Amino acid sequence: MADFRPKVWLNHRCPFCMKFMTFVREAGLWDRFDAVVFEPGTDEHAAVKAHLEPHFDSVSFPTVETAPGTFMKDSDALIAHYEGVAGVKADDMPLFQYYVTGLFLQAVELHRENMRLKEGAGAH
Repeated sequence: MADFRPKVWLNHRCPFCMKFMTFVREAGLWDRFDAVVFEPGTDEHAAVKAHLEPHFDSVSFPTVETAPGTFMKDSDALIAHYEGVAGVKADDMPLFQYYVTGLFLQAVELHRENMRLKEGAGAH
């Protein structure tokens, strides 16, 4: 167990993955992780999902194996977990705050707008 390194799976195009990555980098934790970064829609993505499906009702990213056989997902839950590990607060991290109040917020808003537009187009 002493040699265990958490493994993180990151979708290269996911704003939630970037959110988590920004946090762990600024918290000084990045070097403690083994990272798997994949492109969505690839064979590697399919293999990652197949590997993680037994652990969740639905797979999402980022996902971290926080301890041997223990998996956690959801960027906010992961950030809260690693705030405790590092003894830091995300609210005190300028780069992280810059991302979550800027580009991340914009990406989430654009995603929601896109979903509304798709729902509207399907209704006609």
